[in-house]
Amino acid sequence: MKALQRVTAHQPATQRALKRVMLVLPPTGPYCREDRCQSYFSVDLVPSMRPPLEEVEAAAGIKCAGGEAAVIDAPALGLDVATTIDRVVRFAPDAVVLSATFGSLADDVAFAQALRGRLPRSSLIGLRGAPVYAYGAELLDRHPCVDFLIHGEPELAFAELSTRGLAGAGVIRRGHSNAPAPWAPSLDVLPRADRTVIEPSLYRVRGTFEPQATVHVQRGCPFPCSYCLVGTVSGKKARHRDPDDVARELAELTAQGIRYFYLRAETLTLDRQWARELGAAIAARAPKARWVSATRVETADRNTLAALARGGCYGLSFGVETGSAEIGRRINKPPSLARATEAFRSCDELNIASLMYVVVGFFWETAVTLEETRTFVEAARPDLLTVYWAHPYPGTAYHRQLEELGIVSRSQHAQAEPALEPHAISTAEVRRWVKRLLRAHHLRPSVLWSVLKKLTPRLLPHPGTALAYAANQLSPAHP
Repeated sequence: MKALQRVTAHQPATQRALKRVMLVLPPTGPYCREDRCQSYFSVDLVPSMRPPLEEVEAAAGIKCAGGEAAVIDAPALGLDVATTIDRVVRFAPDAVVLSATFGSLADDVAFAQALRGRLPRSSLIGLRGAPVYAYGAELLDRHPCVDFLIHGEPELAFAELSTRGLAGAGVIRRGHSNAPAPWAPSLDVLPRADRTVIEPSLYRVRGTFEPQATVHVQRGCPFPCSYCLVGTVSGKKARHRDPDDVARELAELTAQGIRYFYLRAETLTLDRQWARELGAAIAARAPKARWVSATRVETADRNTLAALARGGCYGLSFGVETGSAEIGRRINKPPSLARATEAFRSCDELNIASLMYVVVGFFWETAVTLEETRTFVEAARPDLLTVYWAHPYPGTAYHRQLEELGIVSRSQHAQAEPALEPHAISTAEVRRWVKRLLRAHHLRPSVLWSVLKKLTPRLLPHPGTALAYAANQLSPAHP
């Protein structure tokens, strides 16, 4: 908390503090609005809508700075534009901050314009999200209905906004860019996410219908993957939370009835000693917690995975992206079949469900690179396989590479659809390859048996929970 107190200590008398802040995920489509992930929610990509983590973290910063925060997750609540605007107006905010993605940006701004017509001029409208990092003040030049932009560590940047208004660090306003909001030297100095501003029952695990909470455990990534936004939005230096503090938070949440968690980390096993301590802490303090997370195969040794399994880990996603050496060289992520196979077999021994992410449709994709990836997947044999389309997000090296080549990408449903036509193969051919790959993989007897053995005991619907959830969804009072 000391870092938060330091950055909010000074408040110029001439600057209006923005104490009442409404954080809104607009009714402009079911996108993953995490700064690092802009994907369109799709059954075969992002399996369940996750809680808006940046918003609950921002709410914690606002409240620690003496402000009042509220969150509207319109897609999760199923709200239309008119209803969402009515709820915002009733809150009478000093500021409304909309969460924007690259795919939904045009619609997000249109929503801001509609909102502007209902709010008094004294209520300011801001944007946050990955487009702010990429475009900066250009967004304000294009869209007069937006008054300011905000970026940086959510807890610190929003504390600045609530305390110093448009003079706060991390705020961009017309004609002036303030100093960037500082990165917290340690995640342990930040306040815990304020989950009281959301309805936890909206966010559930597929199969169990049980509520699932997202808990931040690590931010920042030193890897140079050319397609990834993480370094831009979270920094190149990895910072980890104290394992005991994570375990205490999980224990508190399990006491409230939440047993399933997504532990959000850029690379969970980047620091293996920390990861082992995390597993041990959760096993000791929150033994009922069951959770999933994400990592890389080259950082996941068996001893570390064993510690995570003892701490309640039942699933890990591995970003492999490609089995092609050529594509790997182009995107700064060379594949390693030996490390992937070792990681997946360790998961088999430890009863951890493994998910491999593959990314296709890079500009340099060919029939040969796809065949290399197919061979890699077949040999490595993860339990589950998810295929994304490569997306050149502004602010990434991949986007800059395509700009230099004069390539224009178009994709509203980021990562769920092709963004461009590869130079040597049609997207239609890549689509057919993806369907064949997924069908062949998930129908392999060894894969089917492994998935059933690992996930059936954990993810079969609990009859009572499932029936209660279905009844609630069908109720006339359901929003």
